Amino acid sequence: IQNSSTCDRDQVSCPTLWAGLSLCLNMIQGYENIQEQKFDWIVWLRPDLKFVHSLGNIRAFDAQKIHTNFSRYSDLGDRFALVPRQHAPNYFRQLTPKTVQSSLGFGCLSTQDCFRIGCNSCSCGCALRVHLEQLGIGVGQLPEGLFDLVRS
Repeated sequence: IQNSSTCDRDQVSCPTLWAGLSLCLNMIQGYENIQEQKFDWIVWLRPDLKFVHSLGNIRAFDAQKIHTNFSRYSDLGDRFALVPRQHAPNYFRQLTPKTVQSSLGFGCLSTQDCFRIGCNSCSCGCALRVHLEQLGIGVGQLPEGLFDLVRS
C-alpha cells in the first residue's frame, strides 16, 4: 500500500493533482476523437481563478514551451498553464516516483527530496519542473498578476 504520510506537507495533494490532469487529458482526447480534430493549445486552470488582465493573443506565445506562472523565487505554478498540444501527454499525466525523483515510492516528494533537487518550495510545481526538465521541455513565464485566486 502506498503511503503519503512521509510526503512533505505541501506535496500530499500532488498525487491527486496528477490524477486530475491525467483525467483531463483523457476527456480532451475523447472530444478530439469525436470532432476528428486536435486542439493547437490546451488551457488548464483551476475553477477558482479570476482573470485580472487579458491573456492576449495566444499566437504570441512560443508553441515549443509550456507557459505558466513562476518567479525567480518560486517553483512552477500549478494553478494555470498554456500547453501546446504536442506537450499535453507530458504535462497532463500522472507523475510517478521516478518522474518526480521521489525516494518515497509515491507520487510526491519528501522534504529531503525537495532539498536534494533544489526546490524553492516543496510544491507540486517543483515536481512538475523536475519532470519537464527531464524531458527537455521549456517553460515560458506568464506575466505576474494575470489572475487572482477567488474562493466564496
